[in-house]
Amino acid sequence: MENIKCPACNDGNLILVDNEETGERYYECDKCHYKNQNLRVVHANVRCPECNYFLEIVRTRRLISGGQYHCTNCGYKAPFPKRKKTV
Repeated sequence: MENIKCPACNDGNLILVDNEETGERYYECDKCHYKNQNLRVVHANVRCPECNYFLEIVRTRRLISGGQYHCTNCGYKAPFPKRKKTV
C-alpha cells in the first residue's frame, strides 16, 4: 500500500497500528497526534476538496441516489457518483 498523507498536518504518513492489548486497529500519523479508526475510509483515500480530510460515504434511504460523501471535519457534502446501469 502506498503512503497515505495525514489530513491534519499534511506532513506525516499514516501508519496502521495493531494494538494487541485492546484488539483495536487504527491509522495513526507518524508526525502528529491524528488517529482514524475507520479503516475503509482511509483505504479509499477520497479527500474533501475544502479541507483535505477523508470523506465518509453516508448511505441514504433513496435507492436512486445511493448516498453521498460527507466530511466529518468541515461538513462538506457531495452526491455519490451514480452507478451505470448494466444490461
